[in-house]
Amino acid sequence: MKEFSAHWSTSLRLISILTTIVLLVVAYFIYPTSPPWGRFAAAFSLLVLVGSLLFTIRGYALDPNTKTLHIKRLFWNTTVSLEHLESATPDPEAMRNSIRLLGNGGLYSFSGIFRNEQLGTFRSFVTNPKHCVVLKFASEKPIVVSPTDRPDFLELVRTRLANNETR
Repeated sequence: MKEFSAHWSTSLRLISILTTIVLLVVAYFIYPTSPPWGRFAAAFSLLVLVGSLLFTIRGYALDPNTKTLHIKRLFWNTTVSLEHLESATPDPEAMRNSIRLLGNGGLYSFSGIFRNEQLGTFRSFVTNPKHCVVLKFASEKPIVVSPTDRPDFLELVRTRLANNETR
């Protein structure tokens, strides 16, 4: 299994740091002196923080033997089958003008279900939009990932695609 890191972009770092500070300040200052609705707001801010932290993307791992991509999270992996992969292309503009339909728009990752004019609806597991790779499948939504070593990632995926076509 070949592993690839997931380097955070400057924008992801700034969004994550500032949002973390705001959520912690809200929880710290609102909780002790608030009526029940204020305590709910404080608890909710901590829930958002912890929930987003759990879905942090730490990296990616390609297993050419089982034709799977593992998106490494904080405590588990999200596994994606590459069985019906048709193409893998670098695209630093893949996330541009995207609308988040469901998921996280910048607190520790850009992950979830997004939509834009170029790709339609797609799944995103991105930490650096400039390193995006678009994985297109025969009958599934595209997946966008952002491995730091994009050329090596693409070479391994394309080699696997070539091996699939000869079988």
